[in-house]
Order: sequence, then C-alpha cells, then structure tokens
Amino acid sequence: MQTKTKNITLVLFLLTASLLMINIIYQDPTASIAHRIDLAKLFFYIGIIGFILCLKFIELKEIYLFLITFTIIAYGISLYHNLNLLKINYETYLYYEMLFD
Repeated sequence: MQTKTKNITLVLFLLTASLLMINIIYQDPTASIAHRIDLAKLFFYIGIIGFILCLKFIELKEIYLFLITFTIIAYGISLYHNLNLLKINYETYLYYEMLFD
C-alpha cells in the first residue's frame, strides 16, 4: 500500500470514528436526525469492509485501486454526515443552554 493512500485512509478512519463516537454520545434523542447517524454508521462500516478487502487484494492493482478509492469515498461520506450531525448537535446544545439560563 502506498504511504500517501495509507495515511489518507488512516486519518479519515480515525477522524470519522472519533466523530461518530462523539455524535452517538451527544445525540439529541428528540431531534429528527436519527437517520443521519444511521447513514454515517453505514458508510463507516462500508469503509471498514472496503479497507479489509484492500488488504486482501493488495497484489491485484486494478481491484486494489478501485477498493481504496471506494474506501476513501465511503469514509468521506461518513465524515460529511458526522460533521453535519456535530453542527446540529452543537446548535441544539446552544439553544437549550440559552433557553434554560
């Protein structure tokens, strides 16, 4: 695996995993955004499966290139949903803080 793609995949994995944990912990149970966290989890799991398949098919260049691109895209989509959820959760937190102060 090339160093550049390995580092990009690793950074996206760690960032997405940490944001996913934060969003699960601080999720607003009354908001109607539960489907977005499910989408973030789905694309995160797809990225994990894609990375495992990348490690399995590392000798076959055509399949490897497709799988690493697929993995990076899946992590990117999951990161997008996680950042959007983080923004929504933070705005909800500020709203409730302002409401009860």
